[in-house]
Amino acid sequence: MIRWTKDNIDIREDHRIDIYSDRGTHHLEISEVLLADQGLYTIHAENSLGQVTAQCRIEIKENLDKVKRLKVEGLYAYGAR
Repeated sequence: MIRWTKDNIDIREDHRIDIYSDRGTHHLEISEVLLADQGLYTIHAENSLGQVTAQCRIEIKENLDKVKRLKVEGLYAYGAR
């Protein structure tokens, strides 16, 4: 049995989080990372021989150089008409 947690809370798959196993390697992938995704991640593995855990702390840092203005065409400023 494999279980993933973030800050001791079970992680569930959703539209951003994918949990899968490939040839005996277990993966947790997060797309569209948010600041709220930072924390302590733990994988818990258990079988008939025992149990083991591994942890890593993830820090999210914003890259303000990557922030771009949204270009919108065809809209008028409020009251411009």
